[in-house]
Amino acid sequence: MNERPASDSPTRASASSLMKKLKSGMDTSHAPLPEGMLEGEHLELNRWSVLIEDSTLKELGGLNRLRVRQSNEAKRESALALTRTANLATKKTVRAIDKPEVDADAAVQQQDQVISTLLTSSKKSKQEQEKKKDQENAPGGPVVKYFEGVKTLHVRGAERVTDYGMAQVGRNCPTLTSVDIGGCPNITDIGLRELAIGCTSLTRLNLARCSKIKNVGIVAIGQYCTGMTSLNIGHNRKLEPWLLARIAEFHELRVLDLNNCIQTTDKTLKAIGNHCHHLKKLNLTGCKLISDVGILELTKGCGRLEELYMPRTALFFKITDVALLTLADRAPGLTKLDISGNELITDVGMDWLASGCHALQDLNIADLFKVTDAGLRCLAEGCVDLIKLNLKGLRYCTDVGVRHMSQGCRKIESLNLDGLYLLSNGMNRSFGWEGLQALSQECKNLKMISLGNCFQVATRVLGCLAKGCPLLEDLRLAGCTKVDTEAITAMAHKCKNITRISFPGCVALDSSGIIALAKKSPNITTVNLSQCDQISDSAVQALTKYCKGMTSLNVSDCKTITDYSLLAISEGELVPGLKTLSLKGTQVTDTGITWLAERCTTLMNLNVTKCGTCCLEVFGVLVRGVWGVRGVWGVWWSNLFLFLFVFHSHVFSFSFFSRQQAT
Repeated sequence: MNERPASDSPTRASASSLMKKLKSGMDTSHAPLPEGMLEGEHLELNRWSVLIEDSTLKELGGLNRLRVRQSNEAKRESALALTRTANLATKKTVRAIDKPEVDADAAVQQQDQVISTLLTSSKKSKQEQEKKKDQENAPGGPVVKYFEGVKTLHVRGAERVTDYGMAQVGRNCPTLTSVDIGGCPNITDIGLRELAIGCTSLTRLNLARCSKIKNVGIVAIGQYCTGMTSLNIGHNRKLEPWLLARIAEFHELRVLDLNNCIQTTDKTLKAIGNHCHHLKKLNLTGCKLISDVGILELTKGCGRLEELYMPRTALFFKITDVALLTLADRAPGLTKLDISGNELITDVGMDWLASGCHALQDLNIADLFKVTDAGLRCLAEGCVDLIKLNLKGLRYCTDVGVRHMSQGCRKIESLNLDGLYLLSNGMNRSFGWEGLQALSQECKNLKMISLGNCFQVATRVLGCLAKGCPLLEDLRLAGCTKVDTEAITAMAHKCKNITRISFPGCVALDSSGIIALAKKSPNITTVNLSQCDQISDSAVQALTKYCKGMTSLNVSDCKTITDYSLLAISEGELVPGLKTLSLKGTQVTDTGITWLAERCTTLMNLNVTKCGTCCLEVFGVLVRGVWGVRGVWGVWWSNLFLFLFVFHSHVFSFSFFSRQQAT
């Protein structure tokens, strides 16, 4: 084994000391939430989860109880005041009736007018108070009447929340109806049980990636929260089959996510089918033990299914055409279906599916390599309402199948044709156009098309798409080696609504094509030009000059990108600003990184891997730049973290993210 050079030791020590200095200076263990974040009935705190701990939830519980009590007192006082006023008006009416010169009918009419005026004024007062509530942010402001309590609490990813915090929520926030604690690894069955006992009105619950929740907690949810309509327990791989079968206790379930619950079996689906008759959405992604039998049992009782996701990466033999026959027969209301990766499904299954599921709008049949042009023709004849279609990896589909599909599914807005190697650059038969040219003539609503690795696609096809699909917003041409500057320039004159372009590996494309596209499409926000060898600084300069809304830029492995591109980015005055930037394998240096650190204050992700001229000093520059950036971003900062630092042969990779208050 080769020994490492002795010079590596001080370098690694320097890197380690810089890391410790950054973490100690930017520690958030005691950073409080900004004022006002715990006010209101609906608390969406997911992006602040790194600052949330048990003490935060305890404070929330106390504040919630106080506000509810004050609201109830104000409500009683308002009712008493209204009653006293009505009684006073009644007394005046009685006195008026006792006088002979006053008509009794007139007195009664006067009383009605007084009461009507009082009710109107009370209603106006309530509306004014509600408007005033929306304008208040400070927790010390006046309490608004009729506050019933917190109803929504979303703290997904709060790693420092434990069972104690859940107990505080359960005891002090009984009005909760929606809770998201996904990705909270320190919450166990004990905390979940406390939440269930206290918050019996829960209807929506997310427990995804809560690895310590195993059994008792979910059972408690089934016992106490009988009105549950949406449950997510995805990515909890240790949940046992008997526990998954207990899901049948949630009779009112509409949405169920079992994503990567790998012990889900056909018996689980049978229990769901027998009891959850209102189920509309089911996610079985990664549940490799289910088979045609499970789908059959599920559809016996869940005939109202609208969305079903069961993609597969293993045990492909378990799902066949029989499952599609079952869905077509018993779940005709399906609108979204994902059966990607089920390799045994053939054209016969497509025929059966199209014969029954006429309401389909979103269909993913990626990597079903046994489906051919005949299967696409069946879909075109039976599923005419399709809006989103994924045909990735259908290696035996040709221009003929695309023509059939375009003639039947004219409402298509999103189409993925990655890996259809047999697609040509257009062909005019005696009966008309085929392939993508037929698509451009029939599908006028197309907004997104992906043609990854369709190596025959070139200028002719792209010109037809630009002319026939004026609403095109998202264009992905990864690996289309024949796409050159002429093709992109031709598209630039027609597609003025483009917001996202992805051309990785288009080696024939140079900067002039990107410049033309940037001039004609100023709404571009996301750009991927990785592995485009002929792209230079002039392309980046044009993008920053004309596309002021750009938020993501990837120029990885573009060998001619230098610091001039970073200068253009830092001076581009982009709004809201660049958030993601990948410079992997480019020629940028410490100077360009310094410009970014000083001026590009919205940057959240930065990749400078394999930038040969960047060394350890780059890390120091970024650390110094971070402190300047923090001051620029202002008081609403919660913090900035460095979470990736890879050191190997003086090569670095940095990635940053920030948590800012939503404006």
